[in-house]
Amino acid sequence: MVAAEIFFAAGAKGISRLNARRATYMGMLATVINALALQDALEKVGVFTRVLSAIEMHEVCEPFIRRRAMRHLEKGVW
Repeated sequence: MVAAEIFFAAGAKGISRLNARRATYMGMLATVINALALQDALEKVGVFTRVLSAIEMHEVCEPFIRRRAMRHLEKGVW
């Protein structure tokens, strides 16, 4: 992720660079979107998966808690 280097389209006037924190959140949201798409594809072929995120989004994924994530992996949940 290159969060601090996310730029708006070249035609945008007066706005050249995103705030680094906002860009980081955008990158994390994009990662969750990709994870949800991958989860859907894997579950269609019978692979049970979980999506976890450090940003709270209880409607779409679990909160990332290291111990919980490690437990999922020990149980064979990807």
